Amino acid sequence: MRETRQPASIYQLKVTLYGLRPHIWRRILVPSDLRLSELHPILQVCMGWTDCHLHCFKLGRITYQPRLEFGPDDPYSELDLVGESLDSASIRLSEALRTTSSRMEYFYDFGDRWQHKILLEKILPVDPEVSYPICVKGVGACPPEDIGGLWGYTELLSRLGDDDFEEEYGELVGPNFDPDFFDLEGVNKRLSASRGRR
Repeated sequence: MRETRQPASIYQLKVTLYGLRPHIWRRILVPSDLRLSELHPILQVCMGWTDCHLHCFKLGRITYQPRLEFGPDDPYSELDLVGESLDSASIRLSEALRTTSSRMEYFYDFGDRWQHKILLEKILPVDPEVSYPICVKGVGACPPEDIGGLWGYTELLSRLGDDDFEEEYGELVGPNFDPDFFDLEGVNKRLSASRGRR
């Protein structure tokens, strides 16, 4: 029988997508001893991405990314990230964000270049009645994958309600896309299911 280890504390993180007004953000509670490689799939579920593109974390001048082998055309170079590059499995969240108000960045899809700010809002004691990770609040729908970044999503929003919206964007978002909708219950169901697979 596998022993379950209690984390020392719980981090309340606010994850905000850069560049959009109104802001798209999520508030999540996660164990402080998670490795950044373990935080990545949680962010994907909470934001609404589908994990079909590259990603990395940026903390100061250090980039944390999955341990992958690349040739001369390293896709991480598209981000113009300078400084040292380390394996995202080599550092825990508590080592990256040590005090409240500390922050780091999370990049997803280096073509569309989605950039997220991760802010440590609070350090909380473990509540034995709560299953972690959990999303406690969120605002705004996640942009669709491969929409073309901030420019493409802004263009989509400007076309909402147009007669040809469904013809042009229906396959990406469906005919009834609501940019203000966030399915908190659905996110937590997916987080719960991912806990069961560990």
